[in-house]
Amino acid sequence: MGLRSINYDSGVHRENMAMIVIMHELPFTFVDYEYVKYSYTSLVPEIKCVSRNTKRQNILKIYKKEKRKLFNLLQSLPGRVCLTSDMWTSITSDGYITLTAHYIDEDWVLQKRILNFCFMPPPHSGVAIAEKISALLGSWNLDKKLFSITLDNASANDTFVGIFKNTLRIKDALLVGGEFFHMRCCAHILNLMVQDGLKEIEKILDKVRDSIKFVKGSQSRRKKFLDCATQLAFDCKKGLVQDVVTRWNSTYLMIESALYYRNAFAHLALSDTNYVFCPELEEWNQVEYVFKFLKIFYDLTNIFSRCKVSDNKSFLSWNVENPSSIEG
Repeated sequence: MGLRSINYDSGVHRENMAMIVIMHELPFTFVDYEYVKYSYTSLVPEIKCVSRNTKRQNILKIYKKEKRKLFNLLQSLPGRVCLTSDMWTSITSDGYITLTAHYIDEDWVLQKRILNFCFMPPPHSGVAIAEKISALLGSWNLDKKLFSITLDNASANDTFVGIFKNTLRIKDALLVGGEFFHMRCCAHILNLMVQDGLKEIEKILDKVRDSIKFVKGSQSRRKKFLDCATQLAFDCKKGLVQDVVTRWNSTYLMIESALYYRNAFAHLALSDTNYVFCPELEEWNQVEYVFKFLKIFYDLTNIFSRCKVSDNKSFLSWNVENPSSIEG
């Protein structure tokens, strides 16, 4: 039996190609790949392959269509919308800002949608942030549907909230006079607390980092370390974790992996004179002591990070299960 004839619809094809680029995060040049073109012309010889510029326009059309759908959905919500916003600087020193909406849908399910993700030029002052977020929200018509906004503890955000609340107050758009409007990010507060605590063992942590860098620096050193671990009957599959200094949760995982292999590091120091970073026994004890405290914050951060869980309820459950952690 032969293949059925193909019913080709150029509009459907263009939209599907755009969705391929979107869903798989492909570059616009994807449509110019030789064998991409060949795969389609082999099926439909008369097909017209679009250019990257046309593909970009098609993707923007889809974006505008989806934005309109989200706009209508948010306007139809019976309840209010909570916002979260964050800013960061890329490795190219460009500033970016994101704005996310959180809401309860008609089935009482917590939902979230990214409203905006865009370039944020300097200065990143409170006034500039207020102007930017006000402009972004203007296209969503959410002024009178807002309940709260959650931000980190940067001083610029305090200035922004003061300006923004005054704007909403003039429009009579605040609930309870805005008493619950400004929420501070729990994960960021924990991060500040932990980073301050880690300063107490900063020099020891540098030794741990240098130790892991040393082992991972070459295949020969990695093999020598694994030999030491094998001789001491350690599970070599666990592996060592290198942290990102600005992310304390990765430092927690680094410490966890280093503590597991502490005796292997000591063994390596005896067999390799080039390895001079090994922490002393007392230093390992200090790291282990701090690690026990970090575990409390690590578990709590994981609770706060669950996007589908009510934080107040989760924190209450955690507090009941870990009363000594709070009392201590």
